[in-house]
Amino acid sequence: MKKLYALLIALLIALPVYGKGLYVSEVSSREKVKAGEKKVYYNIVLNKKIVIKGAKIVNGKKGKFVSLPSVKSKNRWYPVCIVLDKKLREEINNAVINKKINKKKNGKIKITEVRVKKFNGKGKLKGFASVTLNNAFVIKSMKIIKGKNGLFVVWPSYRTRSGRYEDMVYILDRELAAKVKAKILEKYKKMK
Repeated sequence: MKKLYALLIALLIALPVYGKGLYVSEVSSREKVKAGEKKVYYNIVLNKKIVIKGAKIVNGKKGKFVSLPSVKSKNRWYPVCIVLDKKLREEINNAVINKKINKKKNGKIKITEVRVKKFNGKGKLKGFASVTLNNAFVIKSMKIIKGKNGLFVVWPSYRTRSGRYEDMVYILDRELAAKVKAKILEKYKKMK
């Protein structure tokens, strides 16, 4: 019995803590009128460091929820970011829908997983990447590009009507952003 108890304790300690350290620090909104219809989009900031642009409130079968940004490719929509932690998802919904933000002081952001998929086509695009933070939040659709000065990583973005690219999810903190991009490029180079 003592061995079983010790094994259970060891397993609980080894389990990753999901979402710990991530919280909603700010929410802002902007209105767009398209074809006479008013739409409201929300910008969500996590830990004063991660910006999610273009979220919206959607009425689902189980009630209202926050739909995070996605991109369309070949007539199919793909999520740009995914919330894996139920508590963080609830906090995002509560912050946007009910305008209730818990005033937390700080939380550490850790890179818990990096995934890279090489793209063997011709041109500047060399691969795609995703990064998981705190086992709770995934930033997808990052691109690895070969430029004049070598490889670099770009955040998920969309092209505006004026031809500019607008980031949908990105990290404000330069040190953390550089660390994420360095880990992606390191993993990409190891794949060769």
